[in-house]
Amino acid sequence: MPVDGGERWLINPLDFLTKALKLDTQRPIPDVTTENGRRLLMVHIDGDGFMSIAERPTRPFNGQVMLDDFKRYQIPTTVSVIEGEVSATGLYPDIAPQLEKIARDIYALPWTELASHSSLTSFYWSKAESAEHGEDYEAYHLPIKDYKYDATREISGSVNYINQQLAPKNKQVKVFLWTGNCVSTPDSLAQTVNAGVLNMNGGDTNITRSNNSWTRIAGLGLKKGNNFQVFAPNQNENVYTNLWTGPFCGFERVIETYQLTDSPYRFKPIDIYYHAYLVSKTRGSTLYTRFINGSKQPVFAI
Repeated sequence: MPVDGGERWLINPLDFLTKALKLDTQRPIPDVTTENGRRLLMVHIDGDGFMSIAERPTRPFNGQVMLDDFKRYQIPTTVSVIEGEVSATGLYPDIAPQLEKIARDIYALPWTELASHSSLTSFYWSKAESAEHGEDYEAYHLPIKDYKYDATREISGSVNYINQQLAPKNKQVKVFLWTGNCVSTPDSLAQTVNAGVLNMNGGDTNITRSNNSWTRIAGLGLKKGNNFQVFAPNQNENVYTNLWTGPFCGFERVIETYQLTDSPYRFKPIDIYYHAYLVSKTRGSTLYTRFINGSKQPVFAI
């Protein structure tokens, strides 16, 4: 039911479905939020802005800021990069050697997991898949010269690049993190299976105290074709900072999302999910250290 520009449930959906389907409330069911009674905590990072300069006196790359933090806070973290941002054939060939070294150093840490965030970042997967090289085609991807959308290149190609150029000997890419609007197509989703990796991102879980409705909690994912797109448990800083236009401390409100998806019912694990560009702003990156320092939760990378 629409209310004040948003939506509300007219009934309690949990009570309704339990009664309508005659579910046994005592029967054990799979639970992706909890292990041994404790809420799961995970951390994953989209690679956007890895090469940007952080607002620090020494002007380090964002990737270097993250590397320093990873060494200090040894929390299992899934870290992705965008091939088109860090490789010698991408947008920044002059600084690619520095960026690739930082990525290698991050991936060499025992508590990091390797992920890809595509080759050239498709912003709209369905539009890029169907678009002709017309007037608005360039709006669907990073500005790489002579770009042509290819799901195999975006997914398997970027996975192979990381495995061959950035990964230590004992690690390989485990997951592909959807880019842009994070709405995969059946074909692109099938490509993750062909590449032998898991997939995640998307959904729209951004419930807050000022938008307090269970309609703002997404499901586990969505089946497309023969495969399943896994949604992120909650959303990144982008939706809490008005598309990264400010306030840059807005990501602190994700704590409200963590609280409202834990009580009175636990719908989601905790996922500290952000883009690499978050650390470019001092106010943006305080949440991570504040939350990690005070956390008593078990932590797992995806």
